[in-house]
Amino acid sequence: MITRAAAAAAADSVNSESSKYPIILNANPILTDLKPDGTDDDTKLIKRVQGWKISEIDTEIIESGFLNSFLKKFCEKVGVPVNNQSANDSITTSCLMLEKCAGFIGKDVSSLILEASIRLEIWEVLRTSVEKRVVCKDLIENLVKKRRSDLLCLCIKHVADIQSSDLVSIFKYFLTPPKGSRDATMNQFSNLLMIAYYGFTSSELCLHYLFASSNLDQLTFSYCLLRLSGTEMLSLIKYLGKWLKKYEKFPQAAPCPRAAKKLGYEEDSGI
Repeated sequence: MITRAAAAAAADSVNSESSKYPIILNANPILTDLKPDGTDDDTKLIKRVQGWKISEIDTEIIESGFLNSFLKKFCEKVGVPVNNQSANDSITTSCLMLEKCAGFIGKDVSSLILEASIRLEIWEVLRTSVEKRVVCKDLIENLVKKRRSDLLCLCIKHVADIQSSDLVSIFKYFLTPPKGSRDATMNQFSNLLMIAYYGFTSSELCLHYLFASSNLDQLTFSYCLLRLSGTEMLSLIKYLGKWLKKYEKFPQAAPCPRAAKKLGYEEDSGI
């Protein structure tokens, strides 16, 4: 693909509207970094390689022009007004346009935008997409691999119908958080207060979102518990124990049917 694109560029201008390859990748650093992964048999003619990575220059080119160009044309087609004067950079411009036209973009195209955002680590675009409830296949799995606690919390808050297997992955991730994970809560004063006063860790605060999510019903929670390891189960018990200690300080707390009725809740909901 890279070789054909370079050959096409020699015959046709890259900036031409008729060009099939609007972005030409520099093949030299990509191909020279590819190494055998060592898992294949030496007798095989075709061997697996690893180390595929787009250069920083090519990444900047893609970030600056490709998504902006697509979203601008799409907004024009669906009649959504675009005002780029308030944006200071291309990523901000993409996010502003995505906020306006996300509801009109098809599922397949939205998935491609999300997958590209994950691979190129354009987290602002991904954040905007999730807030608009636009998701793609393996989104949770990829965010776990990238250790993006902040975006995982965002998915829990905004995405409906999260798969049970993904909920298990989220439980495992927050119960035994890996080193180097991006903290999702330390920049909020209220969360800092909860950490200092109640003793919750930043990862345990992320569990608050999970337990408050409509995705986690009784059946799904039982499914998740069965798939936790001993270490993860111990972390969960410690987390729930902190809640018990918290409510021990308020022994007068009890269900209030009168308040539940005024707020529109069922009397047997435990509120």
